[in-house]
Amino acid sequence: TDEPMPDELIAVLDGNPAVAEAWDALTPGRKRSFVLHVGSAKQAKTRVARSEKCIPKILAGKGFNEY
Repeated sequence: TDEPMPDELIAVLDGNPAVAEAWDALTPGRKRSFVLHVGSAKQAKTRVARSEKCIPKILAGKGFNEY
């Protein structure tokens, strides 16, 4: 099943075309890793911070748990 995408992650993708393009190139499993990581935070400010920290990995084409 598909996880609902957090609004904070959607805002990051909408606000930065380069990140959105890199997001579209990610595999479904890599996308899911970011959605699960960001969505697991209970507070909105934590979800925002996690979304911002994910940008370099998204641009690099890596999943959340990849180095």
